Amino acid sequence: MPVLDTENVQGFQLLLFFDYRLYKFSEFRMESMAYIQHSSPQAGAEYSTDGHLRLMQLQPLAHRGTDDRFNIPIIDENGIFAETYDFKKIFQEYNKRNVTTRFSDDYPVWVAGRGANKPFIISATIRYAEESIEYPFVASLI
Repeated sequence: MPVLDTENVQGFQLLLFFDYRLYKFSEFRMESMAYIQHSSPQAGAEYSTDGHLRLMQLQPLAHRGTDDRFNIPIIDENGIFAETYDFKKIFQEYNKRNVTTRFSDDYPVWVAGRGANKPFIISATIRYAEESIEYPFVASLI
């Protein structure tokens, strides 16, 4: 991110959006997100993190068919009012969903001491672990 030499970066908040899809048993698709933030009393030159994007389920997914109930934008990109982009409101609405993702940044690193004419750099490695997906028990009669 370009930063003037007279500016210091002491923190940031970053939302990342994903097109999350599952295909086995049933088809599931949603817009999901990850939140990364950091603050420091010391001005920074770079922030890097390495973590996992995890699926969070409050209820089982359908065992067949298509489920796209949460394939809706998390933020209204056509919103003209400031509250559209308020993080508190975004998180409250996102947490109302029964299926979400969370990013756990297990290894964040803040590097201090940005040189003259140097940008502030944010880098993230996002890993996708194998997940156990919950489906409802369906008894079949033979």
